[in-house]
Amino acid sequence: MNYLDSLWIWLQDSGNSNAVKAITAVGAFIFTALTYLKKLDRKSYITPQQYAEDLLKKEEEVRKELETTSKSDKAKLLALENKLNAIQAKLKDLSFAYNQYRQELKNAQASLSSLEQEIPKKQLDKAKRSLESGNTEDAKALFEKVLLSSKDKSAEAAYQLAQLAHSKLEYADAYKYAKEASNLQHDNPIYLAQYAENANLLGYYEEAENLFKRALKIHEEKFSLKNTEAADLLNNLAEVYKSQGRYIDAETLYLRALSIYKAEENSNKAGLFLILNNLGSLYEVTNKYPDAERFYLEGLAATEKVFGAQSLEVTKFQNNLGTLYLILARYQESEKFLRSALVIREKLLGHNHPDYAVTLNNLAYLYKSLNQLDQAISLFEKVIFTSKRVFGDSHPHVATALNNLGLIYKQQGKLAESRPLFEKSLYIHKQIYGANHLKTAVLLHNLASLDSLEGHYDNAEKLYSKSLAIKEDIFGQEHINVANSYADLGTVYYKQGRYGDSEKFIRIGLGIRERLLGPKHPLVLESLKNLREALNAQNKTAEMHDIELRISEFKTKS
Repeated sequence: MNYLDSLWIWLQDSGNSNAVKAITAVGAFIFTALTYLKKLDRKSYITPQQYAEDLLKKEEEVRKELETTSKSDKAKLLALENKLNAIQAKLKDLSFAYNQYRQELKNAQASLSSLEQEIPKKQLDKAKRSLESGNTEDAKALFEKVLLSSKDKSAEAAYQLAQLAHSKLEYADAYKYAKEASNLQHDNPIYLAQYAENANLLGYYEEAENLFKRALKIHEEKFSLKNTEAADLLNNLAEVYKSQGRYIDAETLYLRALSIYKAEENSNKAGLFLILNNLGSLYEVTNKYPDAERFYLEGLAATEKVFGAQSLEVTKFQNNLGTLYLILARYQESEKFLRSALVIREKLLGHNHPDYAVTLNNLAYLYKSLNQLDQAISLFEKVIFTSKRVFGDSHPHVATALNNLGLIYKQQGKLAESRPLFEKSLYIHKQIYGANHLKTAVLLHNLASLDSLEGHYDNAEKLYSKSLAIKEDIFGQEHINVANSYADLGTVYYKQGRYGDSEKFIRIGLGIRERLLGPKHPLVLESLKNLREALNAQNKTAEMHDIELRISEFKTKS
């Protein structure tokens, strides 16, 4: 029961004084009016659920377009893949994306208010009301009219048209209008930034880089590079570098942006949280796990301070920390953060929400890693059911859950139950991402592991090698996924009796694992044991002695 309901009951309570009853009529009027306004607000504004449904619909449309686009049309394929990635990023952080979307609609409403001298009031009011429900067509028509007819307002109209198109994920139109706004007012860093952002989303990375640099130069000349607007530009340019794999350049700009936000005590906290998350994500992608942990923890503390410990904003950092600790085999900490995020998301979002499904999947994977297989199976079955209900049968989240359940059945020795789950997951991923995507490589690796367990070593070698080639093309050699492929190929060579090849590949995998995870990680111990077997098969006694000493250190520590 909310405050208004409680107040109304209190006003009508026969135990209260006549003076209180005398104001009942006024209370009734206020209550009725406020209740009506509450209902109107719920009805008129697009809800998070409606927004999520729109995103899922667009995601399905993009995936179908990807399937029918010619492989030779590289530019269109890149634009569609970037659009798909943008949609999925919004679905992973729906509360932030929804609030950003609502702000874009409010900005358009505010801009419409400035057109009272250009457009009849009746048309303006209608367009504003339509925006509240997420319908941008009326506003779009008015801005296009102003773009063609007004000298003073044409640049602003083009910019708002770009914003509206961007909010609808129509990046080609957003790019066109933002370019026009920038051409009409070439010294406006805001218009340049919007132009650059859409160029980046379409894969025009060099153009986006040059535009962001121009925007930063203009901003520095007009203002300085010490305010939060400059920090946002630095963050956006860093995103361009990250898209190209230029991680050192991206890191430098993220850190500059962060220093600006920290110096501005009254700055926009959402921008600060975004940069902290971006830095954590960057360091996680580049395997700099201590740095990733540091920025995720800082983001968690900052969001708790601003929003409270039970807020949705907090769950983003909790979920990221949970998955990071899972990678690092710090399972107790992982469970703590994932459980907390799941409880909050379940309470505030319910079961039919993408964020809940993502965290549920991460927690299920944790229990798999802890070998608590019955609990993991139960959760993964729940993940599959929830993901199908939220995303549809052929969605990447469903494919991931099928793959994870297949991994558990493999761990239990139920290979016949595992294979169809891997194959279905591989089929979905290939349809969405193509044959040379990381997700495809992961499924090829998993199928190879089944073949190895069933004694089909030649087929296992072929699938492992194909998976390794894809991973190295994406990451280079210094990545944990690459290390795992080397390690497992080494095991297959051992089973084939190719002991020299086995030693070579296990050593490569061991080296990568040690550099990325540290010398005391369980995967390093696994590699050491496999290397011992390969050396023993070749009677390399002296080298075996050194490996035995390292293995014994693990036993002593434990």
